[in-house]
Amino acid sequence: MLPLGLLLVIAAGVVGAVVAANNTDATTVSAFGQSYDTTQAGLFLAGAVAGVVLVLGLSLMIAGARRRRVKGKRSRMHVREVKAEREQLAEENARLREQVGSDGVVHPEDPYPIEGRRAGKRTVL
Repeated sequence: MLPLGLLLVIAAGVVGAVVAANNTDATTVSAFGQSYDTTQAGLFLAGAVAGVVLVLGLSLMIAGARRRRVKGKRSRMHVREVKAEREQLAEENARLREQVGSDGVVHPEDPYPIEGRRAGKRTVL
C-alpha cells in the first residue's frame, strides 16, 4: 500500500510540475468579490494547495474519530471490568454472610474464627 501511495504522490508532483511549466498564459480569477491577475500555472498551484489543505483537514478528522473510538472502547472495557468486580464482590459478600449466620456468631467453617468472644462484641482495627 505504501509503494502505491508513494507512486501516486510522485505522479501528482510530476503532473503538477509539467502543468506549471507549460501554462504561462495570463488569466483573471474572481473570488470573494475580488479579482486577481495570475497565470494558469499559478491557478493550478493554488488549487493544489487547496487540495493539500483539504487532505490535511480530512486526515485530522479521521485521526480524531479514531482516537475517540479507542477512548470509548477503553472506557467501555473499564466499565465491564468494574461491573464484573462488583458482581464478584457481591458473591463474596453473600458467601461471607452465610458463614456468619443470622445470630452474628461465626460458624466453625469460617477461615478466621473468633474464639472465646461473645456474640456481638467485635474488635475493630
